[in-house]
Amino acid sequence: YRRYALDNDLQIKVFETKKRYGNNLPLELKKQLYNDMPSEKLPNILFQNGLNLDFKEKAKDWGLADFSFSNGAAQGDLDNDGDLDLIVNNMDENAFLYRNTTSDRQLGNFLKVKTKGNHSEPFAKVNIAYGGKSQVMESKRVRGYMSAQDPTLHFGLGKNRLIDTITVTWADGTTESKYGIKANSTIEFDIKDANKPDSSPKKPKTRFEFIDANSLGLDFVHAENFYDDFDTEVLLPYKQSTFGPFISKGDINGDKRPDLFIGGASGEAGQLYLQNGQGFTKLKSAVLEADRQYEDMESVFFDFDKDGDQDLYIVSGGNEFGANSSYYTDRIYLNDGKGNFTKFVSKVLTAFPKNGKSVSTIDFDKDGDPDILVGNRVIPQNYPKFSPSALYENIGGQIKEVTSERAPELLNFGIINSIITTDFDNDGWDDFIAVGEWTNIGFFKNNKGVFKMVQNNPLLNERGWWFSVHETDVNNDGLKDYIVGNVGLSLKFKASEDKPLKIYANDFDDNGVNDVVLSKKYHGEYVPVRGRECSSQQMPFIKEKFGSYSEFANATLNDIYGEKLNQSYENEVTELNSILLLNKGNGQFEKKILPIYAQQFPLMSCVFKDLDKDGYDDIILAGNLYEMEVETPRLDAISGLVLRSNGKDGYEAVPYASTGLYLNGNSKNITWVSLANGDFLLDAVNNDRLNAYKLIPN
Repeated sequence: YRRYALDNDLQIKVFETKKRYGNNLPLELKKQLYNDMPSEKLPNILFQNGLNLDFKEKAKDWGLADFSFSNGAAQGDLDNDGDLDLIVNNMDENAFLYRNTTSDRQLGNFLKVKTKGNHSEPFAKVNIAYGGKSQVMESKRVRGYMSAQDPTLHFGLGKNRLIDTITVTWADGTTESKYGIKANSTIEFDIKDANKPDSSPKKPKTRFEFIDANSLGLDFVHAENFYDDFDTEVLLPYKQSTFGPFISKGDINGDKRPDLFIGGASGEAGQLYLQNGQGFTKLKSAVLEADRQYEDMESVFFDFDKDGDQDLYIVSGGNEFGANSSYYTDRIYLNDGKGNFTKFVSKVLTAFPKNGKSVSTIDFDKDGDPDILVGNRVIPQNYPKFSPSALYENIGGQIKEVTSERAPELLNFGIINSIITTDFDNDGWDDFIAVGEWTNIGFFKNNKGVFKMVQNNPLLNERGWWFSVHETDVNNDGLKDYIVGNVGLSLKFKASEDKPLKIYANDFDDNGVNDVVLSKKYHGEYVPVRGRECSSQQMPFIKEKFGSYSEFANATLNDIYGEKLNQSYENEVTELNSILLLNKGNGQFEKKILPIYAQQFPLMSCVFKDLDKDGYDDIILAGNLYEMEVETPRLDAISGLVLRSNGKDGYEAVPYASTGLYLNGNSKNITWVSLANGDFLLDAVNNDRLNAYKLIPN
């Protein structure tokens, strides 16, 4: 196989040749092009499944790492000894035939199942159950490019010597079962012997049921406004303008029932919903409608003016407006006690508006007035350069920014995606935790009204693409633990202490536009993550400096950007896993990586509830990120994963099939609501309708 697809220089040469000769390409020229193609034999790869998404590369250990140009493979028990042998087709040389020696070494038992349908591809599904375990396979001959294999299904059984049940389900719905089958045998099934099931299969009992949110009176549909972040910032890792929507809860009319506010995108007013016990009723608000051009981020209900009702603070964000645009002004709406809101005008908030994301109330000085913490994100259109975050003191219903005096380290903390108020040391004073992209985990200790970031714990210095932080107590020991949500492991990038993922930002081509450079370590040198094509779209000098793709591919960051690299904004990520910080007391925390299934999606939101009634709070995790740059697949795994507390020091994943909770779409925020007819999980989805799931009691 000639690596034409991976060599952009040769692609251009082929394109120009085809353009010149059309379909009349001379044979000698065709041979020359073929011989010019870069050529490198590579070993094939084989992964051993260690369960729970743990795969180890074993081709070399198992004798399969011969170098070749391979383009097809098929397997089958060629010597009828009970294990699968392997045939690999190669270009320009003989095929490889690998004999499997598993049976010779008596490493495990097997079962073969042959299915005879009405045609060559019956697509029979075979389930086997043995020793409290089960496996399922579907009969399918096709494997790889122009490859087909023995349709016999082969099951590895380990040391088990008896199969309790074998059930074959054919494509027409008929089934047949056989029982008490000995291991190391071959069993045949014929569709002619199958029968229709006596009744339709029972739907397995699950914990959640999807319902139409409209049936609860929640007709909210998020409508993301169009803005192409990549138009000016080609090398962004993902769009910065599509974070919402977010949900907040508070009793706005004094009836003791939590009501809802759901934020809107720019051009769409946020919506208030009054709870009526059985559901919700939309409450129209002229003042929110008037502010529809703002992009709503997180919000919080609290009694700002201490008149006994719940006022509303909404963070304004996005990326579409210029720096310090008035549309980044955070807003406070005062409640008259009946759910009618008026806008509170503050010169402090309107002075230098910043692109925000997260908010939390805090009484840092114990004066009884709820103060306000706001976590801000990027300077608009200048990723990853950040807007300073803020601490606002509430002085009798007026606000004053006191960040420099009370929390100076917050100003330079970085891009903040989540900020929470918590007393992590149980000293009676409100502390706070902030996390974000390219940041450490910021524990800010309250020293009687002045905050100092904790520095003596190396664990908190790990940098990530942190999206959320939530307080819990996994083992009910009275010490606060924390779930810290990261981007996860579905991202194509990797990061560690030894090989961090780095980012640089500067106006590298002196055109007045901020340029972003992502980098990884390769053979001891830092090299660009993005290719010559995308990089030169952002910085045209690259195409002039490196005339070929090959030259660019062999260049280090220093070769490309020179001295300007040393003058750039620089940061890095060393951890991509979402984690549990287990509180050990005395200010010490232990890092526990969440189960691998929790690493399939970015953890942007989570809620806590004791779902199995064992006395310990379990977690539901949510989040997705559809807006990745063009060379990176979107992060769109099905979220809604339930983690069950082990009551000690961590969690175990509950299968989706057991919970029935599948959060489809670009999920951004989840929350619980309790009504007279049950508990419901609300899922706020970007550019889509609100989803609802009813919790089915045990």
